Amino acid sequence: MLNSPTTPLLSALERLAALSEEAGGLIQIKPFRDWKGSSWQNKILSMRLLNAGEMLDVYDNCEKHEGEARTQSYYIEIIIRSLFMVEGQMLASDEEVLKYNQQCKVSLSRVEYLRMWAVNLEQVVLLRLHSIYEQLQLKQLRIVNKQYLCEITGQIFDKIPEGSKILKYGIGEILSEEALKTPNLDLSIYDFEEEIIKSAAPVLQKDVSKVPKEFTYICNCNKGFDLLEEFTAHRETCKEAGKIQSQ
Repeated sequence: MLNSPTTPLLSALERLAALSEEAGGLIQIKPFRDWKGSSWQNKILSMRLLNAGEMLDVYDNCEKHEGEARTQSYYIEIIIRSLFMVEGQMLASDEEVLKYNQQCKVSLSRVEYLRMWAVNLEQVVLLRLHSIYEQLQLKQLRIVNKQYLCEITGQIFDKIPEGSKILKYGIGEILSEEALKTPNLDLSIYDFEEEIIKSAAPVLQKDVSKVPKEFTYICNCNKGFDLLEEFTAHRETCKEAGKIQSQ
């Protein structure tokens, strides 16, 4: 089989609209973060969107089925190609596939190997992973349009609103300030980037000649004293006097 043609221009077009800058357009996601009873709640999966040729392979492999079986086959074909890693571990490494082939005296490809495995998934898991895949397709469109989805309200913004939190491992990009005020919102299931910096205040140089004198004792009324005796005498008549504050 001939290798795919490649030039700098063709390669650039292949990367156009990729979910991320990583090779293969991998993006990290927590598909089961709301499954509080599962040990997989906080596991990070790396997923990718299929390219045009892979989608042709998906349709070819679904042709042998009819009705609901074709839909089920479609889900499986998508996931075995999209799901790449779990917690940084490849779903099916070349070594694992080779070892299986040697033990069973077969010559399965990686996709064929995963197809045999995927039929053992619980249906609810398969449907959740496929739902995430579909939402990543919408995320791809927002990336190219430089838009931001609030996961709670469903609103889409052309720029990140003030007071929002930027999401990590989510199908959306932010939780808006409005969403953060939602009653009984469980923030523990979300991961956030650092707070958005609104504006950096200019750093002002101190004028040494205007720096106030530092006192040994300062009253709560902000009056300062060098001597303890003077401070004690002042406290006797000052209504705001409190504990001695040493500098």
